[in-house]
Amino acid sequence: MDLLDLFRHETGFQSIAAGQPVFLAGDAGRTMFVLIEGHAEILVEDQVVESAWPGAIFGEMALIDLAPRSASVMARTECHLLPIDVEKFNTLIQKTPEFARHVMKVMAERIRNMNHRNALLIEHLLGF
Repeated sequence: MDLLDLFRHETGFQSIAAGQPVFLAGDAGRTMFVLIEGHAEILVEDQVVESAWPGAIFGEMALIDLAPRSASVMARTECHLLPIDVEKFNTLIQKTPEFARHVMKVMAERIRNMNHRNALLIEHLLGF
């Protein structure tokens, strides 16, 4: 799904300077973000687990389970972000089922990638 196209008429973008956090692990999360411009990195325990480019989403888990952030996101270049709060998220998933499927696909890919990293770590620790 082309999120840049979906949100092309939106307003209310936020800018984050290069080197600044979008959010930190442990923060309360009430907003997810769509990266409109720039480059950001998603980190778990200070390890980069994903590079984010325009069209990427992050922070979506906090809208689903209301738990603290499980990862940090750092702007590597100046980033322009579209914040999506719970109310807007709920409207989007009801009115745009393709958006809901896209969010689920992103989450599934992240789980698969984390499982792969964990399997590699276990192999390394066990000497395989």
